[in-house]
Amino acid sequence: MNDSNQGLGSLQQHLDIPEWVFSDEEWVCSDEVSVNFFGGKPLRFVITDPLPNPNLVQQIERALQNFFQLDTHYRDSLSDLVYESYEKTLDAVDMDPLELSTKEDIWKYVYPTEVYISQRDRRDEAIYVQVACECEWEVEHGLQLVFKDGARITRVSQQDGHLTTADAYDIPDSEDPLLSAI
Repeated sequence: MNDSNQGLGSLQQHLDIPEWVFSDEEWVCSDEVSVNFFGGKPLRFVITDPLPNPNLVQQIERALQNFFQLDTHYRDSLSDLVYESYEKTLDAVDMDPLELSTKEDIWKYVYPTEVYISQRDRRDEAIYVQVACECEWEVEHGLQLVFKDGARITRVSQQDGHLTTADAYDIPDSEDPLLSAI
């Protein structure tokens, strides 16, 4: 992946971190890389599929290129979805509301931590870019933003390990509102 990971720099295997080694699959991660979607915030990228896997390299490259093109304008266009996540939590638990003048203000309370690149293990088997975030309204489970092929949002939810709502609830892709809109 030498030429293909220009945006990520060098990748290192982390065999010495046990939680990053699952059934002989080695996860690799990058140094911190500036992410336009979060106004240039540097984040570490973790590739969760074993490398080198020549069948995935081009798909990963394309997903990364797509993701690096997403900017704060696209992020702001997703404010309604993130705000909905906040409202669901606000309705379900006893907490003080956040100080929001507009729905775009929700991003002041979202703190991205890492970006995971994974292949969906069933159905479309596409590459998904998953941004793990902490957020003020869901301290325990955080927030995840998932992008199919790194280009289009397909899931906004608590961090639950599922790349799509279809996978989380075992429903057809056609019944997943964001995934089926692509």
